[in-house]
Amino acid sequence: TQLSVGEKQPITIARVRGDLYSRPIGAGEDPRYAFAIVQHYDYYNNLAYEFGQQAFGPSFFARYRLSDRLALRLRADALVSILAAVNSDYSFLADVGDRERFREYDYGPGLGAAVEANLTRNGRNLLTLSYRYQWIDVSNGSIFNKEDERGLEGSDAKHQIEAFGLRAVAPVYKRLGLGVDAFYFLRQSEYDAVFLQDQDQRNPEVRAYLSLELGG
Repeated sequence: TQLSVGEKQPITIARVRGDLYSRPIGAGEDPRYAFAIVQHYDYYNNLAYEFGQQAFGPSFFARYRLSDRLALRLRADALVSILAAVNSDYSFLADVGDRERFREYDYGPGLGAAVEANLTRNGRNLLTLSYRYQWIDVSNGSIFNKEDERGLEGSDAKHQIEAFGLRAVAPVYKRLGLGVDAFYFLRQSEYDAVFLQDQDQRNPEVRAYLSLELGG
């Protein structure tokens, strides 16, 4: 979970991963590789974009001891999204009297993949590199108005999302650290409706913060 100041919501990132099934790969008491079926919950909400999903899929894990203190951990996920959502470009076109039915996002099923590499020191993260790809198939987007003469009954769309991330954390004192994040978000949105223009979105982001390790 990530808390931020100056955003729309105080909670800007929330991620939960739960193993539905897991097993080590290889012999020995401390195997280097593992396989799992994982359930994912992802939530991102900031001033530039919104994204959320519930998904599951296979994951592969690897870890390598580089020295007495340093270790490298790798992770690869394949994602089957039961329901994924992203902020809509055209929600302002909807004319909805009941605001409870108004939504500013497109949602639908999809597929995705993610990879992550973590360099740790004494079990604590020093450097993290990550990449995620997500495809969302929207069959009924945020525009909905049965009485509109244009027939806006949903903006069918295909969204492709890519996210590149780098996180570095330098220990300062005990569990306190100084962190820097560099993040790049890309989205390509293709709309089936002829009156809606396809959109490309690119959002770079850099932030510095204090971090506190909990547990462990």
